[in-house]
Order: sequence, then structure tokens, then C-alpha cells
Amino acid sequence: MAELVPSKFQGTSPVDIPIVDLSNNEDLVARAVVKASEEWGMFLVVNHGIPTELMRRLKELGTEFFELPEKEKEAVARPADSMDLEGYTTDYEKDKEGRKTWADHLFHRVWPASRINYRFWPKNSPDYRHEEVNEEYAREIKKQSEKIMGWLSEGLGLHRDALKEGLGGETVEYLMKIIFYPPCPKLELLYGAPHHTDLNGITFLIADEVDGLQAYQDNKWVDVKYDDSSIVVIIADQIKRMSNGRYKSGEHRVTMDTVRTRLSWPVFAEPNLDHVVGPLAELVIDDAPKFKPYVDGLQAYQDNKWVDVKYDDSGIVVIIADQIKRMSNGRYKSGEHRATMDMVRTRLSWPVFAEPNLDHVVGPLPELVVDDAPKFKPYVYREYKFLKMNKLPLEIETTPLPLLLDAGKARGRRRREICYIFLMVSLALSQSSRLVSCFALTQSVSLDLVPSKLEQTFVVSAQVFKTTGTASFTGVSRKSCTRSTFHLLPYSEFALHMCFRLSQERVA
Repeated sequence: MAELVPSKFQGTSPVDIPIVDLSNNEDLVARAVVKASEEWGMFLVVNHGIPTELMRRLKELGTEFFELPEKEKEAVARPADSMDLEGYTTDYEKDKEGRKTWADHLFHRVWPASRINYRFWPKNSPDYRHEEVNEEYAREIKKQSEKIMGWLSEGLGLHRDALKEGLGGETVEYLMKIIFYPPCPKLELLYGAPHHTDLNGITFLIADEVDGLQAYQDNKWVDVKYDDSSIVVIIADQIKRMSNGRYKSGEHRVTMDTVRTRLSWPVFAEPNLDHVVGPLAELVIDDAPKFKPYVDGLQAYQDNKWVDVKYDDSGIVVIIADQIKRMSNGRYKSGEHRATMDMVRTRLSWPVFAEPNLDHVVGPLPELVVDDAPKFKPYVYREYKFLKMNKLPLEIETTPLPLLLDAGKARGRRRREICYIFLMVSLALSQSSRLVSCFALTQSVSLDLVPSKLEQTFVVSAQVFKTTGTASFTGVSRKSCTRSTFHLLPYSEFALHMCFRLSQERVA
């Protein structure tokens, strides 16, 4: 009986990913697949039965597409407003350390037939769509995928179709992505793909003769060696989650070559977008689930990176907000978060906010600042909420804050007159050191010289002053025979910003 290459599973510091020879005894193969998935999350399969000529022709057609003029490639480009990934794209972006990624992609589904959109399949060669190339390769990969998931299911002590069914059964989709990595003379400037795990269920990858794929194992990067007949199998996030962490999601990255172009052909087996994926029920009877089924979208910011918040329909996300942070004098953190969009699905959320009434003053609790200086100043909640919702600075001594103009239902000339008065008052405020003195300098002016383009409300900055007084500014228009008066009032006891109220009357 033939044996696997023994050196691939020996030692405490492997130097290469495991190789699994599928022509060996099935029990031996199954044990090897399970072991590699537990320890690496990645392995190489050889003697898999997929014709080498089919793989060669697949690579040839993909290479021909990327040799086309850009205009011809754009014929199958992903539409700018598309909510799906299918089509030709060029990705060029920076990571948080300023390094850049650069790769061109052609992405399209290859299985099931009902999900194939030939609009995004290249038209340069009739053989690309030919049943004996892409579609035949898809059928072969589907067979390999189901065999491997079967062995992994049995490795968990489950029936052979457990992982396939958990991934969606016959609704599982297979997506091909041809990736073109151009050469880069200065490798410190570019890389092909950063350190990551795949988000799907299982990935099957072939590539040309140019090396570049690396696996992360034992805190170091290991080059993945392959030839033109082998296939790299990468266990991805959903199998890790379905196995409740028993199998590893293979961490990997792609480097660039200094002089040669590199192409790869990964095929991703993934659930359809509406399928709920979580730990298989049989695996959490005696053990708590390590992962929850979730609809993604909410992300938290921690350790200088965004982290997906994973939850199910019975979980509740609790977010500590600004007022508890301020009352605790900074002891508790205000959770930074954001929400992303889904490409094809609507997402709804139902947050409930516990907050003080608008006139309540919130600041560090007195007991917490006896031996420590207050890190935050008290605010009337109405003011804090206004500033935060309008993305305005919270420092009250040195930060210019906006003046708000309520122009009511004024339109046309009347609106221009109001804007002109507001502009004059704002200029006076910005040049004055005290609120009262600026109004001592104002006087009634003609509004007949209003610029024709002054069509929108001015929002300008002025220094904040503590005051309890009021002031008025009046302008008269001879054409419309109106007198417009602005009454300046403090917005609140802290006078963080000011409000203009307008009154108008007819004049003779």
C-alpha cells in the first residue's frame, strides 16, 4: 500500500504544507486530510484525477484574457453600481501601513448552472465557455469538494454529508476568480494579497509556474510549492465555524515577483448569501458553540483594526456610549463602531438608546475626581447631542462653533436678504472679542446690493462667548419694503453656540 510523503507530517516545525496523495487508500487519505485541516488549514492534493490537459487549457484561456487590450477586458467589467462581485476589476489600494496591493481580477460563477451569468464570461475565445473547459473543470472541482467535505465530516464523527448540508447542500455555489499579479521591481512597495483567511467554505487553487502563495504556520511564512498538476486546498472560515473550531481556517498571503507576471485560478465553494452558517448542532451538545450564526455588517474598532461583530437572532449587542465614558471620567470606553453594507441583501437593525433628558447636565461623577482631575467638562445634554450629531468639536474654550440661521419659509429675494443680513452679523462676530461690542458696531443697511448668487444659508464660525444677554440686528429693503430683524439669543446657559430668530414686518 502506498504511503503519503512522511516528512510532511513529522517534526515540530514543518517546512512545507502537507501533501495528500488521493490515489492512496481512502482511510489513509481521510486521516491525512483531517490532520492537515486541523494543523494547517491548507494542504496540497496530487493524483486527484482531474486531467492535466484540462487544467492546462483552463490556464491558457485565462492567460489569453489578461493579454487582451484593456478595452476588450472592459467588455466584461463589473458594473460600477453592481451589488455583486462578478466581472472584471482592477484593485489597487493601500493597507494601514501604507503598502499597496495591486491585482486584476476576473470573477464569475461556474456552478450551479442556474446561477451562471455568461455576461461576465470572456468573449475572446469560444472555448472559454466550452463545456470541456470551464464548465467541465467546475464539475471536477465540485466532486473534489464533496469528497473532501465528506472526509472532514466523518473526521468530526458525523455522517458524510454533514458539512455539505451545513454549507447549503445543493445550493452551494462555486465561484472562479482568475487573479493577475503584475511584476513589481520593488517588492517593498507592492504585494499581491495581504495576510488573510478566505471567508467561504473551501477553496481550490491552481496557479502558473511563478511562486507567490505563502501559508502562515508556527509564527512564520512558508512558501507553498506546487507543480502544474497539483491543487492547493484551503480550508476557509465557514468550515472552521461549522466544525466549532476543530478545523483551522488557513492563513495565507500572496507576494509579487520582481520580473514575472503571476496568475492563479482559485475556485471558492461557498453558501448562498441567504444561508445561515454556524456550528453544526451535533458538535455543541457537550460543548459550548465557539461561533454564532450571524448576519454581518456591524464592526467594532479595536487595536487599530476593524473587527466583525458576530451575533445571532437571540443575541443583543451592548455598546457603552459617550455619557458613561464621561461619567466614569474615562474609566469605561465608548465603543467605536461602524456598519457596512451588503452587496445583495437588505440589512436592518433595531438600536435602543438609553439617554438623559435634553436639559440634564452630564459630566464626570464628583466621587471620581476627588483625587484626579476631571478629564471631561460638564455639558447640557442638548448641547452635547447637537455637537456630536453634527460632527462638531466638543472643546468649548478655543474651538469655533457654528451659528445657526433659521430662515423659515423664505424664498427668492427674501431668502437672499436674510442670508445677507446673516453674513454681515457673522463677519461682525468673527472680528469682535465680545458678543455685545459687535452689535454696538452694527447698523441698518440697505439690502438692495445682495449678490445674485447668495442663494443658500451661510454657516460660518464664530468664537463662543458666555452671555445671558440678547441683541438684535436690523436691515431694510427698499424694493421689498420689509424690515428684517435678527434676535440673537444664547442657545443655553453655557452659550456653546447661538441661534438667530428672524422677524419681518412691512415698512412704508
